[in-house]
Amino acid sequence: MNKALFLKLSLFLLTCCWGEQELSKKQMLGSLEIIGNHFQLLYSPIAWKEEHHGWSLDVAMADAKREVEQMCPLSLKDYQRAVKKFLQSTHDYHVSVSFLSTESASLPFSLRRAEGRYFISSINRSKLSSSLFPFHVGDELLEFGGRPVEEVVRELYASDFTVSHPDTDIALATYALTSRLGSRGHIVPRGPVMLKIAQKDVLKPRTVQLIWSYDKEMIPAPKMNCTQFWKLFLKKRSLCEESLFNRQYAVDFPLCKDEPTKLGALKGFLPLLGKKLWSAPHNPYYDAYIFEHASGPVGYLRIPHYVHPDEAVDVFESLIDHMNGQTVALVIDQTHNSGGNYFQMIALASMLTDQALIAPLESIKITQKDILVASEWLPDVEAIQNDHDAQEVIGPSFFGIPVTYTMAQFFAEYFRFILKQWDEGKTTTDPVWFYGVNAINPHPRTRYTKPVVMLIDELDFSCADFLPAILQDNARATLFGTCTAGAGGARETFSIRNLFAFDSFTLTITLAKRPNNTTIEDLGVHPDVPYALTPQDLANGYHGYIHALHNVLTDLIPASAEIPQVTAVDKIPEETDRPKGENIHQAFSPKPQRAE
Repeated sequence: MNKALFLKLSLFLLTCCWGEQELSKKQMLGSLEIIGNHFQLLYSPIAWKEEHHGWSLDVAMADAKREVEQMCPLSLKDYQRAVKKFLQSTHDYHVSVSFLSTESASLPFSLRRAEGRYFISSINRSKLSSSLFPFHVGDELLEFGGRPVEEVVRELYASDFTVSHPDTDIALATYALTSRLGSRGHIVPRGPVMLKIAQKDVLKPRTVQLIWSYDKEMIPAPKMNCTQFWKLFLKKRSLCEESLFNRQYAVDFPLCKDEPTKLGALKGFLPLLGKKLWSAPHNPYYDAYIFEHASGPVGYLRIPHYVHPDEAVDVFESLIDHMNGQTVALVIDQTHNSGGNYFQMIALASMLTDQALIAPLESIKITQKDILVASEWLPDVEAIQNDHDAQEVIGPSFFGIPVTYTMAQFFAEYFRFILKQWDEGKTTTDPVWFYGVNAINPHPRTRYTKPVVMLIDELDFSCADFLPAILQDNARATLFGTCTAGAGGARETFSIRNLFAFDSFTLTITLAKRPNNTTIEDLGVHPDVPYALTPQDLANGYHGYIHALHNVLTDLIPASAEIPQVTAVDKIPEETDRPKGENIHQAFSPKPQRAE
């Protein structure tokens, strides 16, 4: 081949390559524009974020576009991380993105942090035998990959978890230290890693080498032209869509009974709070028992999240009914609660009070979709004349809440409000109670009437922000622990067709304000009795935490409290096929969901 022909061919290939790069870059910027348009239309806290953080959609979008423009060479992972960075700039836990990726890596143990030190909180012995890993829960991890653990976690925090609440972000980075997901845009490691660990009863730290359990990427980056990539993408998607969904669900709501340090786990990380006097019959929804306290028997009830099926509310009712007659106080463990459905949270809250509880007001982003729902359902709801009619139209229960004529009237008022706001040209409503529920009425049958202590922490999100806020605002419970994460609104999930492995992204569509006019978003809910975990707690079974909690209970339980005799409960309701009727809540499902 002569030099002239070689140069012409090289120039042609370079031009083709440059053309593909520019085409991909243009498509990347186009996808960013679509996400930005969704923000402009539906993101409720825009003004609050500007006031509180100085955040600007235009500035954040311009920064993201600039980063894409400067990419050379183009990288799918770099683009995904640029999108993630743009979304995280909102300082909002409800704003996130999920990618179509099967790549992941994990180590079979978890950590918790206290005062800049890191302690083993769980070990998967089915994957990590004591002979290979002769360490225990409570031992301290000093180095990770030859570097101080705090340095590695801070680096991970800066690159992937700088969102809003520093304590929450560091806790999430600590969890991710041993668990990375390509679907979350993480840089996924592989190969061996050296650990240095200090055992509680051994003077000299020991080193051990583990290897990441690695799942490879089944959905490759576009290495060919867009048409070829799209065909391959469609083929791969059908093979891995289900597993991707399961991983996403495991991250958000990991109902892992044997891993109590995980978000949404059935059993919490705390050991028994005292000598066990009674234990609830097994159920898949709530861990519950009664323990001995100096002032009398105290109940413990863990709420891991708010995405159980409706029949779980029956189980909760049975437990509360038993606790009310058998205890002098109740401890509700809501730590590491990943959130869930707002109305399920209301159903549980109704059983913790004998007085109506005022709920936060919310400003809601509305579109024609909301107007369509309101227009279609308002005539049906307005026609309801009694409880029987309400149950015929709405169903016998609404996410576990007994359906009544009064509930139907609240819904009708809410629909009329939405239509009126739209007629007035508003796409962000005036503050309103979510679906008209301005007060949570006591449950018609079951109400806990004695002192309540709720355990909260920095890994409580969304509904797990709202319930502590409601109980605190109505002086119904004493909050113990650390400030919640501050995910203060409802979220909605969106998908766009693209070539860059976006599965979906979420936006906050409401902004809640408490009766004192403070937001939950960013600020979280502060405890009445602050208690931050100490290294001694993590190393020695949370003795300091439990001692402080017992002191709080002593102060709350009246000296004159009648001491009940603890007896067994008759039966926990089993799962049943509830009569669903025409379930109006299926039509509402995009709005009431609060999760992550």
